[in-house]
Amino acid sequence: MPSSCRIAIVGGGLAGLAAANALKTFGIKAEVFETAPALGEIGAAVNASPQAVKALRAIGVGEKVAAVAHLSPGIYTRNMQTGEFLEFNDRGKIAERYGAPYYTFHRADLLDALASGLDHSAIHLGHRLTGVEERNDRVVLSFANGSQAEAEYVIGADGVRSVIRHALYGSDNPTYTGQMVWRSLLNGSDVPPEVLEPKGHTQWVGPGCHFLAYYIRQGHSVNI
Repeated sequence: MPSSCRIAIVGGGLAGLAAANALKTFGIKAEVFETAPALGEIGAAVNASPQAVKALRAIGVGEKVAAVAHLSPGIYTRNMQTGEFLEFNDRGKIAERYGAPYYTFHRADLLDALASGLDHSAIHLGHRLTGVEERNDRVVLSFANGSQAEAEYVIGADGVRSVIRHALYGSDNPTYTGQMVWRSLLNGSDVPPEVLEPKGHTQWVGPGCHFLAYYIRQGHSVNI
């Protein structure tokens, strides 16, 4: 027999867990269905602007995210070919203007902070959505593990290849733009400090490309 709930969120990433926390602030419990078998070390760094930080505070996780955040001083930009200084985007001034800091995170740390505010029994891992059926009074979700869930409302937060979006709008596969991004994480102790001087958040720009490196996890890791 299918389980039932009032609101189902498909996707347990940053958007899905943030949505669940936002609903919680209004006393509404949602059930989250995530494909992955665990919420873990997936992805690299995430930046959160002052307005995003204020939104995180509003949904009740401000202290939790602050505990795992790295305060970003701003981006120091150099010419990739000469090393010449070009500009400094002072995020301290941006924080003063908007009344909240500019943070950088390891994605897994931010995800854990969002998950920590929720009832873990409401986060269902290993649930890859395969089908959506709209009925008069409910929506039936079918998963690859053979289970089903019924909900009055469904929120789609299942990523770029969203099954929810496909069910609503048909085939609309992402289009490759010809641009590629490589992401990596290094131990902070393995990166000579002068590489990221003077601010710890540096980018090098050149014709048709750029390279960016900055500290996360209080300097224990470098995102490039």
